Amino acid sequence: RSRRQRQMCIRDSDNSTIDGEINYMKNNYNSAFVHAFVDGNRIIETAPTDYLSWGAGPNANGRFINVEIVHTHDYASFAKSMNNYADYAATQLQYYGLTPNSAENDGQGTVWTHYAISRFLGGTDHSDPHAYLQSHNYTYNELYDLINEKYLIKTGQVAPLSLIHISEP
Repeated sequence: RSRRQRQMCIRDSDNSTIDGEINYMKNNYNSAFVHAFVDGNRIIETAPTDYLSWGAGPNANGRFINVEIVHTHDYASFAKSMNNYADYAATQLQYYGLTPNSAENDGQGTVWTHYAISRFLGGTDHSDPHAYLQSHNYTYNELYDLINEKYLIKTGQVAPLSLIHISEP
């Protein structure tokens, strides 16, 4: 079923590798179906984001682009996966004409965690991705800031750091 998505759902999964996650989804598509998976090396979109997925709970599925962060186990892969996720999220927000706005504290916005969905919309009791992010000494707020930064760069509101030249006095 086609729908215009209005929000991003940040989720994580520690079941397997990115290929294992995709195979699991293929074998269980009636109960586990998301739009994309992200790890430190790849972003794999498994379904068009205009279509319904079911990965955020019955009260949220029709509203969200559901994207899984696949667990990594070393610093470099984790850092790359956060960068990949933020880039993908910013691209989707831009594509749908949305601006980043965290729903974490008030249940209003375009960027949600699975925890925020549980807290504000119900229909699920999941709390990800907080524990996974914390296991790497990272926070949701840092990931949200990275999404926002990528969005600002993509929409031309700020220049990427690599294009900024600082002259010495």
